[in-house]
Amino acid sequence: MIALSGCGLIGGPAPSPSPTVSTAQDGRSAAVPVELLTEGTTSVDVAPGETVQVSLGTGSQGIGDDWGDVSISDDAVATAEVVRGDRVATTSAGSDAPGGEIPFAVAIEGHAPGTTTVRVLYCTRTAIAEGCDQSKGTKEAPVAPAELTVTVSE
Repeated sequence: MIALSGCGLIGGPAPSPSPTVSTAQDGRSAAVPVELLTEGTTSVDVAPGETVQVSLGTGSQGIGDDWGDVSISDDAVATAEVVRGDRVATTSAGSDAPGGEIPFAVAIEGHAPGTTTVRVLYCTRTAIAEGCDQSKGTKEAPVAPAELTVTVSE
């Protein structure tokens, strides 16, 4: 048996921990790793209090790439937020430095049983809005919005 200690490899920085969420079950609180679903996922199942992320791929904010929440049909069922860089589950690479490629994901938290739709839009060098400019950036334009059907069940 080999025992290892330390936080990283010699000569390199320690990786960032994966994002976690705290849940209260049976009166106790525990940190639960957030699951990262693959880019292109269109259907998400979560429990109340659970958070999952759906990858939106990588991009460069220095070039002008950005993803943003456009709409959620019922925020009593779930909420959504675009996260980037080291806030994306299971990633430690990337930085918010201009020109650097960073991962993007949409984090979805279940609240109450039901179904809702989350719509996330890609825009470049402009505010996130319908009809925004998609002719620049690192993604091949036009980039289709990410539309996710979210089902929250007990």
